[in-house]
Amino acid sequence: MTNADTRNRWTQSAPPTECGQTTIEICRWNVDRQESAVIRIDDNRQWGPAMGTARSKNPDRKEPRLAMSPNDDQTFEDVRPRDPGVGPSRGRAFVYVMPCRYEDILKVGFSRDPLDRFRALHARWFEFFDLDTGLLIETDSVADARRLETLLGESVAAHSAPAPLVVPRLAAGHTEWYRGAYAPLAASIESLHVQHGYPIHRPASVWLAHALEQRAAVLYAWSATQLDAIRAFEHGPSHDAVAPLARTLRDTLDAYDALGLPPERWIGEDVRRWYRD
Repeated sequence: MTNADTRNRWTQSAPPTECGQTTIEICRWNVDRQESAVIRIDDNRQWGPAMGTARSKNPDRKEPRLAMSPNDDQTFEDVRPRDPGVGPSRGRAFVYVMPCRYEDILKVGFSRDPLDRFRALHARWFEFFDLDTGLLIETDSVADARRLETLLGESVAAHSAPAPLVVPRLAAGHTEWYRGAYAPLAASIESLHVQHGYPIHRPASVWLAHALEQRAAVLYAWSATQLDAIRAFEHGPSHDAVAPLARTLRDTLDAYDALGLPPERWIGEDVRRWYRD
């Protein structure tokens, strides 16, 4: 991933209580993962998460374009390890088989974080994919997940199909789509479970609901900040920014609702009224 890709993940000012207290620290909000991180600016660094790599000033460098939504034509692969001391290729990873809801076509792939991956493939991923028939295979490493993805893909190569047109090209999701392949893939996955002991999360909706709930602690502050930005832009020169911001907020809250997690449990009254009106 390029430095520019990393910068584009961070958008929207976080609540003041989350920010640094000095003038050289700006706290911004990661809409994609619903996290905040301090971003520092000084004589030797430019925009970037505080935990990232320092970048020297370059007069030829373009100003970073901050993405307004988690599906703003970006590839959202997280380069940071999920667990302390675990490198990008180590630690838990998943192979997914995810059918589309209204068409006999499915996606096979692997990811350290399936929730982030599905968000990148479609803003309304919880409607686009049939989460109740989707499958997740849990592995101990990215290398193992990649190997299983290759084996599964080769087993149904004759079923290869073009990616749906609604999948963003920059989401790197235009390969490993298959038509009419769910039954043989489900049988192969069951065999992997029985013969090799791979944990299977079926239906995927249960795992995804748990993953969403784990991130709900930041939903109150993030949704309030997002709504403040929407209202500010409504009455300012950047009115065009309102639609993507509102869409991002609504899509996020709808995802919780779709997976049986009423978002009202984690949002303030202002956001609740905006969402239900």
